[in-house]
Amino acid sequence: LGYTEKYTSVLQILEDFESANYKHNFIIDELSSLLKASLIEAEDSLADKDGTFTFDTTSNFSISLKGNYYINILVPSFAYMDLVVQDTPIFSEDFYSKIKTVFPLTDENGKRSISKRAIVLQSFTEYLKSREAKETVDLNRMPSGIIQNMLSNGLQHEIDRLSRFSR
Repeated sequence: LGYTEKYTSVLQILEDFESANYKHNFIIDELSSLLKASLIEAEDSLADKDGTFTFDTTSNFSISLKGNYYINILVPSFAYMDLVVQDTPIFSEDFYSKIKTVFPLTDENGKRSISKRAIVLQSFTEYLKSREAKETVDLNRMPSGIIQNMLSNGLQHEIDRLSRFSR
């Protein structure tokens, strides 16, 4: 990307998310968290002497190398999502039952069936897609298909490969 294409203004981010009914303070808090975690970077250094970040609507942000790694490598990996499924509440009785039924317990050696873990992850991604479709307020303003994008960027291949193992 060229320099002018790399950064997005805070004002544009606010407009996009507020048009999808996100609260202004929530958006600012999330941008601050992303900045503090170095998942996004500012066009200009925004850190105060005490290490806090301050910005306004004239600031511009870009995804950092660390953020790019998280989005494109870590998040769509089987290992990461296998951990996420264990910590994510399921708000659908149907999906909860489906996942609970196949969720593998550890054997006497502390190992869980990789093929069953793959089946659980397939059901979990179906659940996430259903939630994403339900919670996407304005498909024209906000990106949709985040879960499908993760599946297309390697996660589905890993699920398919690992579901062939029997144990």
